[in-house]
Amino acid sequence: MKTATILLLAMILAIPAGAVSAAEEEQPLDEQIAEAIKQLTTEELSWRDRKKAIDLLAQNPEASAGPLLDSLDEHENSHARLWLLLCINSFDDMAVFEAGAAKIIKLLADESFGTKFWAIKTMAKMKLAAAVKPLTEMLSTKDDLLRAATAAALGKIGVDTPIKQLIPLLDDPQEMVRRAAAEALGDLKATDAKARLIVSLADENLVVKRAAVIALEKITGKSFDIKSADWAGALDVIEKKINTWIEANK
Repeated sequence: MKTATILLLAMILAIPAGAVSAAEEEQPLDEQIAEAIKQLTTEELSWRDRKKAIDLLAQNPEASAGPLLDSLDEHENSHARLWLLLCINSFDDMAVFEAGAAKIIKLLADESFGTKFWAIKTMAKMKLAAAVKPLTEMLSTKDDLLRAATAAALGKIGVDTPIKQLIPLLDDPQEMVRRAAAEALGDLKATDAKARLIVSLADENLVVKRAAVIALEKITGKSFDIKSADWAGALDVIEKKINTWIEANK
């Protein structure tokens, strides 16, 4: 259910926005922004109108950033916070939110799954170094999706990231978490994780195995020479190439 909700919200962002009316064009920008935020935090609004509000805000990042962060801080309603975060996450220039980063970080303590998830996604997109410590603490959450999202975020931030805390996630019971941890360690080119990632080459889940292969290639700069087509079914070929690589890189 959570995964379906995440996908649905992402799809909404792809909906084409409607044209801006002449009346809207004549309205002062600050008033347009205030109205867009008000609409965005209203529950009874069509997807197309919601997307239209997001587009207006994203097209005016410098003017929208402050009011968006203020609204995020003021609203306690999880529905409103979710849409505000989704809007912020849609911006190309995330630097405009750096001054108010603390308002996003504190949402890790929110009770709503959606708020936490999109706050993590936003921090990852911002490459927010200040979020590393609180995100590290989130690695112990019992929610599988949040553990995976947090591991992925730490990999993307890539600054002073606690590699030692990510390595144990390669033993996580959930495959999505093991995959995220492997990908994060690869993104970080974590040489300290090489030995443990080699163990993950024997993971029973093919997606995790592939993530470990890619991570080790990034860390060592040495290719397994596994083709994309091999992953579609040539498992004997994959195992042979993995064994060859291990022998050559002991």
